[in-house]
Amino acid sequence: MYLRFNKITFLLPLFAACFAFSCGNQNTEKFPVEEILGNYHGIYFPEDQVQEQNFSVYLDYSSGVKTAFKDFNTQNFYQLFINSFQIQAVDFFQVSNSGIEKTVGLKTSELLKKIKDSGKFKGENSMLGTAVKQIVDGNSAAVFITDGELYAKGGADRAWAKDDFERWLKKGNSIEFFITDYVDGGKEKHLFYMCFVPKNSSSTVVSDFKSYLSNSGTAKTMKYNYFYFYSSRPDMGYGYLSLSENWKTLFQKFSENNGIPLLNGIKLDLPQSACYKIGKIGLKTYNISDDFFRYKSTLSEATDTVFVPAKRLNEIENLFVLDGDNPYNELNIRLSKNFSGSLSATGDNFFRIDFVLKDVSVDDENINTYSLTSSILGALCAANPEGKTVYSYYVKTMAYD
Repeated sequence: MYLRFNKITFLLPLFAACFAFSCGNQNTEKFPVEEILGNYHGIYFPEDQVQEQNFSVYLDYSSGVKTAFKDFNTQNFYQLFINSFQIQAVDFFQVSNSGIEKTVGLKTSELLKKIKDSGKFKGENSMLGTAVKQIVDGNSAAVFITDGELYAKGGADRAWAKDDFERWLKKGNSIEFFITDYVDGGKEKHLFYMCFVPKNSSSTVVSDFKSYLSNSGTAKTMKYNYFYFYSSRPDMGYGYLSLSENWKTLFQKFSENNGIPLLNGIKLDLPQSACYKIGKIGLKTYNISDDFFRYKSTLSEATDTVFVPAKRLNEIENLFVLDGDNPYNELNIRLSKNFSGSLSATGDNFFRIDFVLKDVSVDDENINTYSLTSSILGALCAANPEGKTVYSYYVKTMAYD
């Protein structure tokens, strides 16, 4: 079973962005826009800091996992996982019903011994929720090996990981699953390798494991499933262009009624089958002239003022429009024929155009009825990227005359 949501990529080469306008002269001011725009953009779209530390291995020591490792295929798959490591040590966490015990810098050669001491595997429940919360709070690369089963009064808790999965997804991170099957009491059950992969992490443990499975002769004879999921937070990059024509000329060139697009050939590489079905792409435009000037004024050595981002930017309607909204087609941006707003007539105007996702729904077609299904579906619904900004373009123009 496969569950994918690929990254969205924007193909906006410089030659395609400069085709329709005259670029401004070389900026000689003290804080050129090109040099400070990245920091300004990062204030409104901050990146979570990945905690680069030892890769962490969490192992569920419940009685259910004890049964799982009695299975020959399950035990051999764990051996393959260890064999794939290109690192010498990990932080190991023993997750039981009484707490979580940490061993710092455990040699990877010692990991096989951790499933051999069957006496330590006991109790119906381990502290699964606490372990996942600890991983998410730490925002570092980890794997949690568990049967995913947590029981409360009245039966199994099928959505125990939902909230923490949601938090992890909203950070732009992914979770990759390797799953082996085993039989317990005549019922088919599953052992999950829940691999938590932070965005921009330098850890290669999970990719090394996938590569090892692809090339290992032993792995090719073993039964396992793989899938991964994440919310739609691709690399939120940005572009910038400066227009030197006056507004009369701009509307003549780039309006909906005639002329050529202001920006064209914008291609979003969206998957056709994924965790989410994306219906449309929309635009939101903000006049950031005053806000950016306020930010720029705090950069001077003569001031101690700290820039505080605006709680709400000044949204401008009907200035820039898309030719169409199908996310799988090439998109073009023009100036709207319906603009009737107010722009600065005395100074430059500066805009941020956001590409946002619209009509997004969860695609649950490929999500199987594993013990973690409710957690996965619940997290995907809660982390639905409806309205999410996936790319921004900054456009600087002359005064509106």
